[in-house]
Amino acid sequence: MPFVLALLLFASTAVADEPLVSLRVTRVADRGKAVMFSVVVAPAPGLHLLEEGPLVLDLDGTGVDPVTRRYGRKDAVDPHAETPRFEMEVRAHHDATPTLHAHLLAWVCRGTRCRPVELDQSLSFDRAATP
Repeated sequence: MPFVLALLLFASTAVADEPLVSLRVTRVADRGKAVMFSVVVAPAPGLHLLEEGPLVLDLDGTGVDPVTRRYGRKDAVDPHAETPRFEMEVRAHHDATPTLHAHLLAWVCRGTRCRPVELDQSLSFDRAATP
């Protein structure tokens, strides 16, 4: 019973519209047909990702084809980082604005209380603005 109560208290402290975790595109580099970029999994302030818990990032695209469609924690640049960063490559179509649709499954914690979180987010980037 204490575990259920702790989980309910953790869930009730989050604001309904405030995401517990987000995905951010941090770098984009146009390499001709391929576009390389980094995505950071960032927990909200005061939260952290459970290092022993699953972290799965699935990608699907519109106007772009991901070279790899599923990433796990072991695929991160530093799998033990507090905000894991993933290096990704996509093949962009020339006739469309590229948008990646990402689905994240991770465990987010406040102190020692953790819960699973799923996030669906679109990641947009402008090839014309790449360095």
